[in-house]
Order: sequence, then structure tokens, then C-alpha cells
Amino acid sequence: VEVTERGICYNNAPNPTIADTKIQKGTGVGSFTHQLTNLTMGATYYVRAYAINANGTVYGESIAFTTGTTTPSVNTSSITNVTTTSATVEGNILSDGGASITDRGICYSITNENPTTDDTKKPCGTGVGVFTCDLTDLELGTTYYVRAYATNSNGTQYGESKSFTTGTLPATVITHTPSDVTSNSAVVGGEVTKDGGADITEHGICYDTIANPTIDKNLKVVLGKGLGSFSHQLTNLQPGNTYYVRAYATNSEGTTYSEVFTF
Repeated sequence: VEVTERGICYNNAPNPTIADTKIQKGTGVGSFTHQLTNLTMGATYYVRAYAINANGTVYGESIAFTTGTTTPSVNTSSITNVTTTSATVEGNILSDGGASITDRGICYSITNENPTTDDTKKPCGTGVGVFTCDLTDLELGTTYYVRAYATNSNGTQYGESKSFTTGTLPATVITHTPSDVTSNSAVVGGEVTKDGGADITEHGICYDTIANPTIDKNLKVVLGKGLGSFSHQLTNLQPGNTYYVRAYATNSEGTTYSEVFTF
């Protein structure tokens, strides 16, 4: 009796039939082959040949196979909420590679432009899909490189590298008590104790016979830049006058003044 149809049927359950997925491969007797495509990674399939004639449909034995797996597919999506010491980084696991995601998150570094899990990492759950990680306790005014990562039984894969720079704060500066005061001179100074995460481009002393002196409106003495202590002897002062003095420090956030001292 003539074979009017033959082919392959397959499914994820044993003993598939032509009511499941089928691939028709001609008619008549003889061998035939077909390459199955677009299968799910890491999935078990059952497949068997079938043939149809006037008497009905018959099947060959059911054979099982499991497709292979690979590393996950992951994106580094976005960076938001950047502050002086924190940032939120979003990642997206597009595919688990056919094997369960056992670890995912964000890895980051200030020196490695393509950070890995051997650098600092922040785990953020398991599984596929979008996730966010809040990075905290970051350094002021520092550029960080970040990548999303995902791990399955085949290894770890990374998204593209992105970067952000944390914010800065005004400097912190104190004034030292004036000393060695004479009729026309005094030793004044101060100390920049924190740079706020940005370079101190100038520090020094401003002074005048007017309260709350500033570097824009009153006298100033530039005494360097950066962190640390500094001092200076003011000379050619007017005898019997009260002078107001305070230290200042300037970074990218502006100029900060310390408390005012008088002598």
C-alpha cells in the first residue's frame, strides 16, 4: 500500500504523534532526514518517525535527546540616582542560556574599565529579566566602571561596560587661632580637612576690619592648594584695629569658609 505521507513528529513529552509538531518529509519508502531548528536550549525532546498509508498512521520508536546550553545573555541597561556616595544600576538577563541563573548582579571597579566578578560585585537575585542594584558606600567624586553579570552552569557572562562619576561636596576647612599678635602683625592659618571629593584648587586666608571677610570683597592671602595645614604672618597691620580672619578652600563645588576669629 502506498505511503502517502512520512516524516518526523516531536514534542517535550514521550511518544509524540502527528497531533504534536510534525515535519513532513515526502512519500514512499526509504530513508529521510531533517534538521530540527529553533529548539529551546537545555530542553529534552522526544522524536519519532511516522508513516501514513490507507490503513492509518504508524510510528517508529520514541527517542529522546536534550539540547545543549550556553552562557547567559545579559545587558547593562541604565545608571540612575547617582549621588555623592551611591548609584542605582539596572541590568537585564535576556536569556538564561538554557541553564538556571544561579547568580546575577553588578560588578564594578575604579581601575578596571571592564570589571569582572573578581572586582567588587553586588549580587541581585537569580533568574532572567530586569533587575536593579543599589551601589552604596562609594567614594566622593570618583569614576566607577560597571557591568551587569549573570552566571549559570556554563559560566559567567557580562553586559557592556558603562561608567558614572559620583558627586562632590564643598570642602571642609578650619581656622587656627591667631598667634604672635603684635601692634602690626599676627600669625594666622588654617587647615583643609576634607576635599569633598574634588581637588582643592586654592586655599588660604581672607581678612579685614569688616566682619565675615570673603575672597571676593576683602583681603586674601593664597597659601597653596590641596589638603593640609597652612599658616602665614600678616604684616603692615594698623595698630589698635580689630581684624576678622578666616580660612577658605575652593574646589569645583565653590569656596568654603571656616569660622571667623578676631584679634
